[in-house]
Amino acid sequence: MELSLWMLLSLGVSVLLLLLLLSRATKRSSKSRGQRLPPGPTPLPVVGNLFELGDKPHRSLARLAKVYSPIMTLRLGQVNTVFVSSPEMARQILQENDAVLSSRWIPESVRVLAFNEASMV
Repeated sequence: MELSLWMLLSLGVSVLLLLLLLSRATKRSSKSRGQRLPPGPTPLPVVGNLFELGDKPHRSLARLAKVYSPIMTLRLGQVNTVFVSSPEMARQILQENDAVLSSRWIPESVRVLAFNEASMV
């Protein structure tokens, strides 16, 4: 009985150390890229801010926009995502940065679903 308690305790400490190392690695890697991103909630090591979205993401995003700002950064898994909740700000961003946004990376899953932009028409 005592052996299993020590095993559980050591397993718990190991998991906590692993999470600590992962969180430091993600903070270090995001700082080393030199990205100046808008404010947002602190992400968890592997899943990011996925749990903060809940079952009604639109309401969660509206609540987070009130806390942080109309433009905020959430980490969805391992991907930093910038959310803009103000219509005026979105219009300005899309008009001034249209060239940058039009050449963004398209995920492979979207290419497959769009049949690599091939059509019978």
